[in-house]
Amino acid sequence: MNRTVKQISVLLLILLIAVMAVTASWAPSYSYAEPLEDGRLPLTSYVDPFIGTTGAGHTYPGAQAPFGMIQLGPDTGDRPGGAGYNGDNPYIQSFSLTHLSGVGCDAASDIPIIPSVQPLLQSPVHNQKAYQHIKGRETASPGYYKAELSSSGVEVELASATRSGLGRFVFPAAEEQASILIVPPNNTVQSASSALTIDPATRTISGHSSSGGFCNSSNTYKLYFYAQFDTPFANYGTWDERKRVEGNGFISGDQAATYVRFDTKKSTTVTMRMGLSFVSVDNAKLNMVTEIQGRDLEAVRTETAAAWNKLLSRIQVEGGSADSRKLFYTSLYHACLQPGIFNDVNGQYPGFDDQIYTMEQGRNMYATFSLWDTYRTQPQLLALLAPDVASDMVNSLLVNSRQTTAEAGGFPGWSYYNDDPNIMATYPAPLYIANAFAFGARQFDTVEVKTKFIEAATSLDTMPRASSADNNGAQWWGLEHYMRSEYVDSVSATLEYAMTDFAIAMFSRSLGDDESFRYFRNRSQHAFSLFNSSAAADGGYFQRRNQEGEWIVPFSPTSSDGFTEGNAAQYNWSVPHNIAELIRLMGGEEAFSSRLDHHLSVFKKDGWPIDSPYWWSGNEPGMVTPFLYNWAGKPWKTQEKLHDILSTQWSARKDGIPGNDDTGTASAWYVWAALGLYPAIPGVGGFTLFTPLFDKIDIQLADNKSIRIETRRGEVSDSYIHQTRLNGSDYASTWISLQELTSKQSSKLEFSVGSSPGTWGTGIQNISPSFGPIGKNEPTNLAFGKLMKAEGSCQTTETSGLAADGNDWTKWCYASNEDKTLQVDLGGAHTISRWVVKHAGVAEWPMYNTKDFGLQVSMDGIQWMDADYVTGNTEAITDRSIAEVSAKYVRLVITNPTQNDDKAARIYEFEVYGWSGE
Repeated sequence: MNRTVKQISVLLLILLIAVMAVTASWAPSYSYAEPLEDGRLPLTSYVDPFIGTTGAGHTYPGAQAPFGMIQLGPDTGDRPGGAGYNGDNPYIQSFSLTHLSGVGCDAASDIPIIPSVQPLLQSPVHNQKAYQHIKGRETASPGYYKAELSSSGVEVELASATRSGLGRFVFPAAEEQASILIVPPNNTVQSASSALTIDPATRTISGHSSSGGFCNSSNTYKLYFYAQFDTPFANYGTWDERKRVEGNGFISGDQAATYVRFDTKKSTTVTMRMGLSFVSVDNAKLNMVTEIQGRDLEAVRTETAAAWNKLLSRIQVEGGSADSRKLFYTSLYHACLQPGIFNDVNGQYPGFDDQIYTMEQGRNMYATFSLWDTYRTQPQLLALLAPDVASDMVNSLLVNSRQTTAEAGGFPGWSYYNDDPNIMATYPAPLYIANAFAFGARQFDTVEVKTKFIEAATSLDTMPRASSADNNGAQWWGLEHYMRSEYVDSVSATLEYAMTDFAIAMFSRSLGDDESFRYFRNRSQHAFSLFNSSAAADGGYFQRRNQEGEWIVPFSPTSSDGFTEGNAAQYNWSVPHNIAELIRLMGGEEAFSSRLDHHLSVFKKDGWPIDSPYWWSGNEPGMVTPFLYNWAGKPWKTQEKLHDILSTQWSARKDGIPGNDDTGTASAWYVWAALGLYPAIPGVGGFTLFTPLFDKIDIQLADNKSIRIETRRGEVSDSYIHQTRLNGSDYASTWISLQELTSKQSSKLEFSVGSSPGTWGTGIQNISPSFGPIGKNEPTNLAFGKLMKAEGSCQTTETSGLAADGNDWTKWCYASNEDKTLQVDLGGAHTISRWVVKHAGVAEWPMYNTKDFGLQVSMDGIQWMDADYVTGNTEAITDRSIAEVSAKYVRLVITNPTQNDDKAARIYEFEVYGWSGE
């Protein structure tokens, strides 16, 4: 090797080392917390806020409290979407007060703050890149963020409380140009106007900024801030577009910015305390003073980390890989960022009508609901873990609806602060609210909510769908045609409307409104009006019709015409409330499974694959699809697919979220997927079951109840369920109701898992449920939800009321040597024409089906008359019509409870049908 070659080799080696050093300096890390007193690591130590900050995830690594109003964090300036941050960008442009997690449209990044050691020669207005920094090393954990900016030597630390936060800036020693700039025109959408005041006597900068334009809409909002420094200003000034005025203390307009300088010869560290408000500067100051005055950054960081640890501790997992635990807790963290608290510490907040309101004491107002996305996964999770928070979120939507100008309904479609950009189709609020209600959020005016649901879903004389300028809440677009012809021009909107109908039905049923329940449950079948069984060579698809009802051709399963963010192949499974009917229309379980096999043979994650016939792992319409084998008698395929999805589509890397997180929607999906529970059916409190990711899972519920899920595997890679047990008893169904799962103070669900497919859950009686139409002339089930009386029960989880809860997976059980009775108080005189008994065979062994039993009726509960009697029954369901008879009370009398010598009666549902009045 000659000398020249040696010199070139040395230079290349030096260059390689330099590149590696810079690359390493860009690599972020998440901080590890100190062990707790019992030696365990706090769960915050598993959270990596950098997951999802590259690729399609659109998350941000900033400092935020659970559901916090303020999100202090970095901006890179090139990031599409509300996160404002690209983990692969080597530059940081600013640190702003607001961020929106996981959305695909430009948003937030309000009140950018820029530390600088440069001469202030250029205006930062619309040119913040002039003061950007090379990142250097970044660190983040829940409630905390730190950046060492290698190009300037500045170190930035951020910590957030709920409505306020601290920034600590360490400048290089003796740096004469040390400055902090505040530039309201944000990184993503231009501010309409701002007003900024500098007060050197109090060392403060305060003001307001207007912003908006979310997803190219015309929405606007105004936010206020108050920032106080612990260091005197060496000097200060303002910009008005390009004109800088030294010593000026006030500036306003849409081209405004401010700066303050510090003498770092005295101290290199500057601490800034900040308060945020959507009401006033005074409230921003009040938020700051109340939450963080007198606390240093370490104290705020510690308090917020403790709040996060308390929330994350609602679910504790053991087993699995280190990366799976990291991804699980990061997903749970991401699911609890938004919606965010919107009221100040004094309860004040701006309404949808821009008036200032005060929230009642003890409750919070929440804002920013990505309802079209989140209804599928997030409200169920929040209601289960924090029903008080979820109740306040639903109540916030209800309050929003009161403040709109809508003539009916008026719930937001996609709310962003105190406005509704209405950027997504359909009317998803009932889906969100019904899901939250079904999983435990009950502290809101349910009657008013139901009334608004029904008004919006049936009133034809209301306004058309709102525009954001009108701010009158979302409406049912095309409602008249939907009610008359059972569809609208958009296929995906028709499918979403049908799901909304079903959610309204289940919500109405829970409130005892059987008429509305039957109407909307029947209307939820409108989805199938667009199913064309001969749409394509490979079978039926949901397809557009014209106004006259004719199929619109040509048709392609991979065309997105008539679909929102997807195509016919990807939406073909979007009837989660009645998969049984979809299976029938596709030709039965084998044909259905074959179609599903093909669709799930390829997972599409990258790009925008709306022209693909395969499953799109990164978008909402397909979230339920991998679970649908549980309806077709092939649950091992769901177990197999979920194992593949979690191991190939998700990771603990920066690009580890397969699609937009959409304010926690995808992250909540991952949480459910890891738990082995998925809330697949809108408005129904229950789960379809599959293999949990972890060996042991403890879920702490708000009412001091708990759920333990244990999974026994021979090998780590085993994923096929062979047996399931609930509280010590075999459990063969692929569906479990929330009531069953929480029937004990401490419930236990156990999975035995092997390396090959088993027969668990394959029986026809074990498929997950579907909800078809109810005959228009059928009488009402008068026993549903009514008071049931019996002599006793086998155990506390098998009480009489479970025979009237509308759930075929819960039962009343009672053992004795005497005749057994189950009595219902109908609450008044009714005409009875039919009765139904669902015996043990609907969910367990046919040998326990009731053999001999009868129906008695009474007007006073004392004198009883025989209305019907059955002997020698062997079937799982008894459905008998009787001559019409009036009764206030009815009772089931059991003389022979089983097919063998077992003395325990097992009644899963006792239904009595009839009409009001004698």
